[in-house]
Amino acid sequence: MDMNANLPTFLGAFLGLLATAAADSIAVDWYGGGKNEGSSQARMARSEWAGGVPQQHWNSFTGPKQPAGQPLVDSNGAATGATVTWKAGGMWDTNGTDKPGDFRMMLGYLSNGAEEIAVTVTGIPAHFIATGYDVYVYSDGDNDTHRRAATLAIGAVSAVNTDMSSASFAGKFVEGLNYVCLRGLTEATFTLTATPVVGPKTNNPRAPINGIQIVQRSAAGKP
Repeated sequence: MDMNANLPTFLGAFLGLLATAAADSIAVDWYGGGKNEGSSQARMARSEWAGGVPQQHWNSFTGPKQPAGQPLVDSNGAATGATVTWKAGGMWDTNGTDKPGDFRMMLGYLSNGAEEIAVTVTGIPAHFIATGYDVYVYSDGDNDTHRRAATLAIGAVSAVNTDMSSASFAGKFVEGLNYVCLRGLTEATFTLTATPVVGPKTNNPRAPINGIQIVQRSAAGKP
């Protein structure tokens, strides 16, 4: 076998692996509210793995409003210089089981009535901007027998998530049913909005946000 002839192929594969390994993500979780009122629901530990693009070091917060920028670490636990603020009508939870990982991340959420939820992330790191990034938005509420839909948007990039009646998160991420992905973003600051879709087949409109992941495009994958 002529190793020299295959060197470009091996080198390309190696560089591809390096690019994937160097890719990064930042994740934010909201906990508390509902029947637990933020007391018996545990905050996510930095060691927990969760998300459609699995990672550790989730930045876990509670409270319906936070006007002061909260610092964010990345999936390696390193400071990023990015901060997050948010404004919602309240906090709630799905009344699901509080156990580590995806279930805990999907348990608590920012809640609203007819008003809009807004989450602003400022200071996205330069290497995210250089490659572009995707934002995964996790959305599952305590909707009982109601079917609810929400428009989740960052600027002109938007998607609709439908929270089906009598369906709670069961351990599997399904795009359009408990998360959406807003792809190909390059801004240093973005504001995510969550707006209830009001229609003849929706009851008590809501637009929950359980968590978000900001994922470099070279690492972005589909849950």
